[in-house]
Amino acid sequence: GHTVYGWDTNKSLIAVLRDRASVLNPEPEINRLLIDNAKNLSFMSLTEVAGCEIIFVAVPTLHPPEMDGSQLYSGPPQDFDYKPLETALKSLRDGLSGRTRRCSIGIMSTVSPGTTRKFADLFDGLDVDLFYTPSLISLGSVYQDFLNPPFSLIGTSDVGAIMGDQSLPVWVLSNFYKS
Repeated sequence: GHTVYGWDTNKSLIAVLRDRASVLNPEPEINRLLIDNAKNLSFMSLTEVAGCEIIFVAVPTLHPPEMDGSQLYSGPPQDFDYKPLETALKSLRDGLSGRTRRCSIGIMSTVSPGTTRKFADLFDGLDVDLFYTPSLISLGSVYQDFLNPPFSLIGTSDVGAIMGDQSLPVWVLSNFYKS
C-alpha cells in the first residue's frame, strides 16, 4: 500500500465523493469499490497535492468524434485535444510554486510522441520531472485493466534516467509501479 489522494477541478464531483454518494459509472466494479473503500478515500486541496512526491495526471485527451475508430477516417491527420491536460498541468505548476522538494509528475492520458516535452516547459524553474506513463485501460474494463496491466511504460527525455541514474525520479516511479 500507498497512500493515495485525489484532486479534481470538478468541485461537484468531489462533493459527491466526499458525501459517499454513489456515482453513476458504467464500470461494473467502480460504485462497489467507492462504497467499500469510502473510509480510505481522501481528497486534498491543490496545495496539499503539490506536496506529494509523485503526482499522476489522468484527464481526457479526445479526438474529434469522426476519428473515434468506428469507421475509416480519410481526412487530414489531427492530434488529440490537449486543453484539459494543459489546464491540469498549469494548475499543478501554480500549486507547485515555492516547493523546495523534487517532484515527479506522470502524465497518464493518451498523448502523441513529443507532447510531454512540449509541456515540460511549463515547469521551467521548478524541480519537477515530467514523465509519460500511460494507463493502458479501456472503457468498460478500467478496474480490471488497472489491476492487470500488460506492462508499465515510463517515457522521459532525461538522459540520466535512461542511463540508470537511480537517484532520479524515474526510478521513484519505477519502484512505485513495482510495489
